[in-house]
Amino acid sequence: MGVRISQITNIMVHLTSQISLQKQHASCVFASSMVREFNQLHLELLYERSLAVNSKLLDIRQDVQSAVDHVSAMKDCIAASNSVTEERLTSNSANLSENMMTSLIAEFTERLTTQMDEQKDRMNDLETKTRGNRILYTLTTNQPHDLRIDFKDNGAHNMQQRDSIRQLFQDGARVR
Repeated sequence: MGVRISQITNIMVHLTSQISLQKQHASCVFASSMVREFNQLHLELLYERSLAVNSKLLDIRQDVQSAVDHVSAMKDCIAASNSVTEERLTSNSANLSENMMTSLIAEFTERLTTQMDEQKDRMNDLETKTRGNRILYTLTTNQPHDLRIDFKDNGAHNMQQRDSIRQLFQDGARVR
């Protein structure tokens, strides 16, 4: 019986070692399976995360493209507006220059006409005075001879009028 116990003990040790090996193998298989499943889950989560990031990236690209298109449209709108404004300014400047020139010519013509009328009236007054003085002189002396009239009091006034007329002509030359 001692041999038998020893055989049973050997068998038990052998079975225990086999069971232990089986447990280790099952543990390894289980651990491998868990690692495989964890890796699979990790890959799925990474894939989902990459899809979400790609979706966000696509949204950002679309937003950037929309902003670029908007900026481009605004630049075109500003350029068109600047062009229209420049044309208006050029037109208004030309009209203003033309209107100012017309106004200056009209003012100059009016001043010149007024001064010429004043000079004409003064000359008529002087002529009338001269005729009256000649007639009076002829009537009082009854002698026809050359009448000499002294215009000293009107001389300074006549010089001033002549200078005014010269100034008007000089102003007119500058306007042209």
